[in-house]
Parts: sequence; structure tokens; C-alpha cells
Amino acid sequence: MAEHTMDTTTIAGRVVPVRAGPRTVVTFVGNCDPADPAGDYDFWIISDGKSGCTGRRLAGNDPGDRFRMMEGKPGYEKAWAVACAAVKIAPASAEHLISWLDSHPNEAACATKCRVNSVDMQVVKLSNSKYELQTLSKSLS
Repeated sequence: MAEHTMDTTTIAGRVVPVRAGPRTVVTFVGNCDPADPAGDYDFWIISDGKSGCTGRRLAGNDPGDRFRMMEGKPGYEKAWAVACAAVKIAPASAEHLISWLDSHPNEAACATKCRVNSVDMQVVKLSNSKYELQTLSKSLS
């Protein structure tokens, strides 16, 4: 789980900078969604300078892939608008990842471990059905 190697990607015909840094990677087991195979997924945040959207894609793919897939898809209109006006893509933070897990309970149930900002953590479901990331020394929630 290394740093990504792309400086830019293209979305809606625009070049979007990809911020350097270690990738945010989550390991999913099982088949929570038949369209999404088990394995490692990179998590990215795309921002238009005012708002942002978190997306995931199988590890090692172009960071813009997931956001390009939103074009014309019902339910993704706001995310696509952000992608079309994007000023950057960056590896998702722990907070962005937790928010995504909380808002995607079916997929989150299959998340086991992750690496955020070069720190290995475990994905844990809490009794209130929210998620947190646990390291050996502390929790992020």
C-alpha cells in the first residue's frame, strides 16, 4: 500500500490535480455487493473548493475512474457536479472514510482493515451501528 503515482487525472474533459500522499486503502471481504469484488479499494475525496465527495475504486486504478463512472447515473447528480468542477482529488482522510462507511452500511459490513496516512487500522462497527478505525494505541471516530 504505497503512494499513488499520478499527478493528474481527467474528468469531464478537464485536467484535475491529484494530491501526492499515501493512498487510503480498505480491504473488503466477502460479496457484500455482487458488483464489487472482494479486495483492496483506494478511497479518494474529490473537491470543487466548496464541497466534496468520497469515492472508492479497486486499488491501483486511476483516481478519477470512480468519479467518471458517476456521469449520467441516477442518484449521483450532486457528486457528478462536484466532479465536473473539481479542483483536486486527494487520498481520503480518516474522517472522510468513516463518513463513507457510516453512509454505506451494506458495503461497510465487509470492510475489515485499512491503511490511512500510512497507519494500519482495523474497521470496527460500534453498537450504535456507526464505524470507527482502531489502531493499537487509539481510536478515530
